[in-house]
Amino acid sequence: MQICNYPGLLSTLKCGPATPLALPLALALIVAYFFFPASASAHTVQASAGTRSGPALQVNAGFNARYRDGNWVPVQISLSNNGPDFSGMLSIAAPSPFGGPGNPTSTYKKTITLANGAQKQVTMYVPLNFGAPGSTQSIKINLLDDNGNVVRSQTSTLTSVGENDVFVAVLSDQNLGFNPLYSISLPNQGGSMVVEPLNASTLPDTATILKNFNLIVLDNFTTSNLSNDQLAALQTWVNQGGALIEVGGPEWRRTLSTLPTSLLPATINGTSTLPAGTHLLPIGGPTGGDPRQEAMPGTVNAPVIVSTATLAQANNSDLQSATILAASSIPLIVQAHQGQGIICYLAFDPTLAPIINWPGAGVLWKGLVLRALGDGVLNSSNNFAPGKPFQTGGLAGLLQNLLAHAPPSPWLLLVLLLGYLIILGPVRFLLVRWRKRRDWNWRIVLSSIVIFSLLSYGLAI
Repeated sequence: MQICNYPGLLSTLKCGPATPLALPLALALIVAYFFFPASASAHTVQASAGTRSGPALQVNAGFNARYRDGNWVPVQISLSNNGPDFSGMLSIAAPSPFGGPGNPTSTYKKTITLANGAQKQVTMYVPLNFGAPGSTQSIKINLLDDNGNVVRSQTSTLTSVGENDVFVAVLSDQNLGFNPLYSISLPNQGGSMVVEPLNASTLPDTATILKNFNLIVLDNFTTSNLSNDQLAALQTWVNQGGALIEVGGPEWRRTLSTLPTSLLPATINGTSTLPAGTHLLPIGGPTGGDPRQEAMPGTVNAPVIVSTATLAQANNSDLQSATILAASSIPLIVQAHQGQGIICYLAFDPTLAPIINWPGAGVLWKGLVLRALGDGVLNSSNNFAPGKPFQTGGLAGLLQNLLAHAPPSPWLLLVLLLGYLIILGPVRFLLVRWRKRRDWNWRIVLSSIVIFSLLSYGLAI
């Protein structure tokens, strides 16, 4: 037996008498040739692609790769070009709504032009609705040239928040001081706080995209950096059922002065200092059964700077404001209904001293969240996203119910029918002939009817 050279692979093996190790070695090399070079060449192409000139892209999908199922999701694409002028198209392939494995994808496209040396950021939106909160999905972003050839490609994986999670967007110029908000324990089973920091460049400018969030917090934030479209989207989102918490305090002017009057449950006119020992927790406020409320001190042993205000109800008939907590004539917590949404105003900043070090900060945040979200957070069996995106409680819920009770697979019905025919035909004939009991015919027929009727009924429900 001889082993001859395998072109391009076994050139180092000379033809000659086979040794005991020659055949296994040859087979191993052949296997390696067919299986390993593919991945190796793929890495080579990817590496060379990253260094060659031309357009490049970087994708940030969702909100830090998170979203609420049943909503339109932003896909931010950063583009640059260190080659010749480029024109083509951005294409996003996303699984179709309620699609499962193997289902077709939907494609969303946008034309793009990039001059030499240009940098551009493009935001596209895709609907993600799989009827499975907490699941992980992938979308593929392709940069195509004018001939439809893929120039660059990137896959982004997104995870939807749980059905009972509270998705919170925080608009703040500081990152510290929000730990009590992060650690709130929700009264529903299995729910948790999912907090996403946003800024003027990442806050969506359409209410449809804001529907990913249950709650938005404005605290120590330069609101003047927001565009008119962003402010209008925030106002529409509240009207459609969103919950907004606004924090005043020493930085109230920077945070709240540029908001539309329809988003201000109180007219703020300055600041004041509350003496130590002032009650800062409302009596009988919603705590979701938190036993710490009873033992928690409601006062702070230090002066607290607050923003002073009067209720805005006299100036805005659309707002239905009510003072929840006050110190003398200063409203400390105000709750207002705007459209279908709720706005909570807090006159002192819980992210600043001395409140940040106060043991009651967590209870304060929890009370605000429960007031803002209302009964929805207590319902552990219903997705309580604001405005019910895609009519999650209506159309999408109906579709999910219909899909849950959809007919079984045609293959399963075919197997059931064939089994029924086989038992009534060949099996019955062979049993009767083998046992020589012709009276078994009617027993087999009757038993088959009963058994397969029960099976059909079981599949139907």
